[in-house]
Amino acid sequence: MDIAAARFAREGAPTPAVVQPPAGPLSARQLEVLRLAAAGRSNKEIALSLGLSPATVKSHLATVQAILGARNRTDAAGRARALDLL
Repeated sequence: MDIAAARFAREGAPTPAVVQPPAGPLSARQLEVLRLAAAGRSNKEIALSLGLSPATVKSHLATVQAILGARNRTDAAGRARALDLL
């Protein structure tokens, strides 16, 4: 029996992740940046469309990820959708 099969037999199937409510409210600008990121836009494209610097967009996304407990922008978008924020 390989390691993965042994672990599955011991622990059972992994439980699905539960999306927790955000740690705090997202600002209107953070939601706007998140919507564009969720639509697949790059930081540079988001910056150009909102009149921000790419560094500001990166900062907004980092804050959103921290508030939502997300690992990356894709995870943040998924959590936001699960919480009906998008």
